[in-house]
Amino acid sequence: MVTIFPICLLFTLNFIFYSTFYNTVNGIFCEELTEGITIKREEKTSHLHFYFHDVISGKKPSAVKIAGPPNSSTNGFGATTVIDDALTEGPEISSKLVGRAQGIYAIAAQEDLSLLMVMNFAFIEGTYNGSSISILGRNPVFNDVREMPIVGGSGVFRLARGYALAHTVRFDYKTGDATVEYHVYVSHYLATVMLICCFSCVSLVNYTIRNSYLLSSLSLSFLARMEFGWVFIGKIG
Repeated sequence: MVTIFPICLLFTLNFIFYSTFYNTVNGIFCEELTEGITIKREEKTSHLHFYFHDVISGKKPSAVKIAGPPNSSTNGFGATTVIDDALTEGPEISSKLVGRAQGIYAIAAQEDLSLLMVMNFAFIEGTYNGSSISILGRNPVFNDVREMPIVGGSGVFRLARGYALAHTVRFDYKTGDATVEYHVYVSHYLATVMLICCFSCVSLVNYTIRNSYLLSSLSLSFLARMEFGWVFIGKIG
């Protein structure tokens, strides 16, 4: 008597798991998640208010120029700066840190002073700790209030959309340091995730080869069929 339960168990679990949770499209390059996860989405709009500190001067600047125009120009067209600027709760840089603005801005206009902003607001405080929102837009810095779109996010802000309003509250013409007030309006989702996993395994035991029939007669007994499942319900956001 030879028992092949371990082999049948592995085969059955492998078949059920992949057939239940994944629908393969174009080979292994693309897999579509189908019925394994059910998501109920509730949209929410959050208002975030903080201050952005762009520090160019000093021994440890948070904004560093990495490229510039080959020839001098009146407005520095082409100048590109990498930033890791502090985001604080109040207008003073010494106030409570709530996150960092990390990315790049570049002077992208020849006739005026408009920046191309490509940056993430990475938060470290409260509910939004570990989450971020992504900004990609035009920033005409001499305007009193500038609007830039939110194109995405991560963590709590996954699938985010919205806009950010920037207003310069302080600018030092000698050093180039600036403090900018931001009001951010971001729509995102509170998602209840229901993950239902069901594993079914059929054990094949008592696999007997009868020598008298010269392998022509096989007796397969289905002695046990076990089903096991669980439901995981969690909140995101």
